[in-house]
Amino acid sequence: MGYGACALAGCLWGTGFYFGRLALNEMSVEYMVLYRFLFASLGVLPIALTQRVRLTRSEVGILLTSTAFGIPDVYKRQLDCQSEIGAQNRLNL
Repeated sequence: MGYGACALAGCLWGTGFYFGRLALNEMSVEYMVLYRFLFASLGVLPIALTQRVRLTRSEVGILLTSTAFGIPDVYKRQLDCQSEIGAQNRLNL
């Protein structure tokens, strides 16, 4: 059962590269980053609303600063690399 779960996880993980490449053929990197972030936010929203976490004012500032600079940079780097190299090279990585 463990091997089957690992095989399924590997197949599902690999499809992200294929569908990401298809999406990059239709839209720019910036829109791809925007849509990935928005859909991920929608997925986390129910959890965030049901399990409230109290943050101090300084923690909110640190969270917003790191979000504003970190998340877009990581996604942009990932998608820029994905648009530069072919599918076979991504599979070899």
